[in-house]
Amino acid sequence: MLSNSKRGFTMVEIMIAVMILGLLAAMATPAVLEARNRAQRSVCRANLRILESAAIQYMAEFPKRDRPGVEDLGPYIRGGEIPVCPSGGTYALDYSSGDVTATCTVEGHGL
Repeated sequence: MLSNSKRGFTMVEIMIAVMILGLLAAMATPAVLEARNRAQRSVCRANLRILESAAIQYMAEFPKRDRPGVEDLGPYIRGGEIPVCPSGGTYALDYSSGDVTATCTVEGHGL
């Protein structure tokens, strides 16, 4: 008896499988990017709170000095390093409202 059973996939089956994988990847990409952006905003907001707290500690210790800049706050932050925005923004301190407010140059990263 001769058996004529060929094993393997046809080109059409492979193309359908590739199209399905591409569609799944296209659907998942926006969700992954949005989750990453949310995580970056969350880290940035935590960094802003750290900077505000450090500035308040600095001003309590040196009430007669000028208001500190971000670069002056290293000794008042655990580890001694100024936090960095995960999205590449830069931090600044604003004293115009009477209290200290830390800001980030990336839109949507404010407190």
